[in-house]
Amino acid sequence: AEVIERHMATADGSGTYMAPVQERPYVMITEQPASRALRFRYQCEGRYPGTLVGVSSTAENKTYPTIKVMNYVGKGAVVVSCVTKDQPYRVHPHNLVGKEGCKKGICTQYLRPDMTCSFTSLGIQCVKRRDVEQNLLDRENIRVDPFQNGFDHKDQAGSIDLNAVRLCFQVFLEGPTPGKYTVPLAPVVTEVIYDRKAMSDLTITKLSHTCAPVSGGQEMILLCDKVAKDDVEVWFEEDCEGQTQWKDRAEILPNGVHKQVAICFRTPRYKDPSVEHPIDVHLLLRRPSDGALSEPRAFTLHPKDRDPEAIDRKKRKISEGYLDRYLQENLALGGPVAPAAIAVPRTMRQAVRMQPRAESAQAPILEAPSAMQQSPLVAQTLTPLQAVQQSQFRGLPTNMASPFEPDAAEVVETAEKLDSLDLGIDPNDIGLTSGELNMNMCDLSSNNLSLVNLSASLFDSGNNLQENMLDDGGAANRSLRRLQNEIDALNNLSGGLRPFKNEPS
Repeated sequence: AEVIERHMATADGSGTYMAPVQERPYVMITEQPASRALRFRYQCEGRYPGTLVGVSSTAENKTYPTIKVMNYVGKGAVVVSCVTKDQPYRVHPHNLVGKEGCKKGICTQYLRPDMTCSFTSLGIQCVKRRDVEQNLLDRENIRVDPFQNGFDHKDQAGSIDLNAVRLCFQVFLEGPTPGKYTVPLAPVVTEVIYDRKAMSDLTITKLSHTCAPVSGGQEMILLCDKVAKDDVEVWFEEDCEGQTQWKDRAEILPNGVHKQVAICFRTPRYKDPSVEHPIDVHLLLRRPSDGALSEPRAFTLHPKDRDPEAIDRKKRKISEGYLDRYLQENLALGGPVAPAAIAVPRTMRQAVRMQPRAESAQAPILEAPSAMQQSPLVAQTLTPLQAVQQSQFRGLPTNMASPFEPDAAEVVETAEKLDSLDLGIDPNDIGLTSGELNMNMCDLSSNNLSLVNLSASLFDSGNNLQENMLDDGGAANRSLRRLQNEIDALNNLSGGLRPFKNEPS
């Protein structure tokens, strides 16, 4: 009380004692509020915005903003209000809410016997921009203006940062009249308090590259938590034994901040681009508004003629079999591969000209086909695609109609030609060897003569006839029966000859 009386004495030179500055009462903040631990809430949300904790608060040990009046012992009142973050400090439209002493946007408490005051239930309630003017008018009516800077800014709501505030502590000491706190002390302000929703901690989530050339100019993409596009920077730093050897800011591309969670930038140029060994540096985010930094991420600057990531990509291509897959795809498509000569066996039919009977000289000469002969292998050039097509052919379905439909007259003519065949031909009169005819031969034990077994040729003719006759007329059936009778007679005549293999007609 003695110090207060001396401080409040008149300055008319009446011999009153003026205490030195270091002995005058003043306010000291012993526990700063946490700058990003609280989310501002609107009144319309209908919920308590939460409690503002101290900067050193932990889960086990909670702390809260605290002040202490120095060089004074006595009673005093503390008024807390919100001011803007930048000087000159003006009244901020946001309101303080809490369970103790909060009214009309400000909070009032009293000093403890130890001259301290702690705020354990203090919260910040934000206002909408359209309500800024009205809130400042209410604050002007109760004459809350700690630094006497006026309320001219109430007409400039756009110039007020609604995502950041400072707490201002005004202490009024008890005057000569008990219970009247009429002696003000110099107001003090805290560090900036940011809305946690708008100003979250800077966090780097992912980098598109982990290295870049020392020459700079490498375009990169950085993923991060929500940031303000006009309030973020990307920095590269080189540290050696705790000393910063080099640092430079990256160039953020125009419109490089995408939806506040991705940043596109170009790496800076290293101080010595002629280095021949990799340089280990750190990459981090910085917020210019409050100087906040993110956790650094390891990064490497390599010489211009060496790119570890490009080398790794080439190694992966070789190891993962890119070349093998390329060759397999081209072989399957038949593109770049040259056509190969493939030996394909082909079946050829050779006809045997038969002599007509003397009594039917007018009958036309019939070329009866012999048994099927296998010709030598013929080299035919096939592309892989043609080979696949040939291998997949399985013939026409049995239930499909033949492309050739003979009429009844042709069937009768063919039957007459078969009737004109003479089965008693002397093989000595023919003058052909068995090799030329490619027929089955058999040596007779009696006179060592060779008899031609015509059954194969006749059976071939029968098969060809049956394949070409799709009409169910009676003439075709009679011709087939006569042919079968002639074949049976020939088998009985040959006796000891090798019986021919009768296949179903």
